[in-house]
Amino acid sequence: PEFENWDQSPYHNNESGSVGAPTFAPKGSSEVPLIEGHNDTRKRWTGNFTTFSDTARISSGEYPYCEFVFKGGDQVQKRLQEYVRSCDWPRWVSVATSPKGSYREHNVLNFLERHLPYKTPSREWRIIMADDYKAHLTPSVRRLCWSRGYVFIPHGGGTTPVAQTVDTDLNQHARRMYVAMETGEYLRQMREGACIPAVKEEIAMDMMVRVMKAPLTRAAPNRKQKQKQ
Repeated sequence: PEFENWDQSPYHNNESGSVGAPTFAPKGSSEVPLIEGHNDTRKRWTGNFTTFSDTARISSGEYPYCEFVFKGGDQVQKRLQEYVRSCDWPRWVSVATSPKGSYREHNVLNFLERHLPYKTPSREWRIIMADDYKAHLTPSVRRLCWSRGYVFIPHGGGTTPVAQTVDTDLNQHARRMYVAMETGEYLRQMREGACIPAVKEEIAMDMMVRVMKAPLTRAAPNRKQKQKQ
């Protein structure tokens, strides 16, 4: 059977500062200046990413679903959704907000409602998996998956490191690439005179969409291609 996995991964407004990435400084200097908005290293947002087991879907141009959830209310969500529309990004990208920038049941339902394709007579049933997390385990989540032709199976305790493919095949690459882009953005802002550089939500989404379009994060077809070589 064909499988899909979804999983939420926490990011911060200053992810490179949050993960303790190296700081640039002149060679031989006795002091390393640290220029960052400390609060940004603690303000979180969430990336909700997906993996597909069917490499043909990815090879044909179908991207796994990707959603960003930022801290905020209706006004912030309206602004960010308008930005997504203005960028003319494809349907696999979406944005939402929550009071703490993390997922609750209604966020999960909105994500699945927005992204899961409807069942068609020609399409086989699929299995969809997610972590054993309270917001994933409600009857409403199961019913929604079932209505779209998906059987929902939560990962059991302790199985995530080997069975949650978003963790095993995607997140490490995505975070490394995102931090590299974010650090480059900080350097660009400082060259233009910014005292304390910052990454706004729109810039964060721009960078993460570029990350998710990269061949390295579309892990299955990339592995297959390497094996052929």
